[in-house]
Amino acid sequence: MTILLDDAGGAPALLGTTAYRIVQESMTNILKHAPGAAAEVSVRGGPGNGLTVEVVNPLPMTAAAGRSPGAGTGLTGIGERVTLIGGNVGAGPAEDRTFAVRAWLPWGHH
Repeated sequence: MTILLDDAGGAPALLGTTAYRIVQESMTNILKHAPGAAAEVSVRGGPGNGLTVEVVNPLPMTAAAGRSPGAGTGLTGIGERVTLIGGNVGAGPAEDRTFAVRAWLPWGHH
């Protein structure tokens, strides 16, 4: 886990809550869809730059059988939270056989 923040104490409460929920939901998804996989979590930013939150894990070697109940709702919830404060988010598999959730959040007065 990497956390590099300028003026962390001055971060708006909603910014901190949104970043926390992104990491929490991402980790829940890893436990559901890639049990035992390691995760790289990075939170970086500060006033004037915004906050970048990234959670990356290797994809499982075998595909899961069918969709699990509630599949996709966690990523939808992340998207809704991020949009609510004016940020952007992307999530999905990459060519290097990882799955990544990457969000940028504005460091403003929410």
